[in-house]
Amino acid sequence: MTIETEESIVIRAGAGLSPSALWCPACGRHVDMVTLEQAAHIGGVSPRTVFDWMETGLVHFIEAGGGLSICRPSLPSKRAASRPALSTGKTSLHRRKP
Repeated sequence: MTIETEESIVIRAGAGLSPSALWCPACGRHVDMVTLEQAAHIGGVSPRTVFDWMETGLVHFIEAGGGLSICRPSLPSKRAASRPALSTGKTSLHRRKP
């Protein structure tokens, strides 16, 4: 027997800034922030993988009010997140100037 379930997370933006909009220092603007669990769901990965992304600088995050907020625009798409990593070591994701 197979049971399939589906979950949807809706992030709604109201007039002006949405309630989840916070300042992302890396983006330099107000962006929608999500929880660790929401980020894992959006990326189609485990929360541990999101922590790995945070440690390597792949995603932006802030710690505010005793909690963790992850920058929604910096999250990889599910398709990109499902690709195997080229390296497991810490790497810089910024391009080097020639």
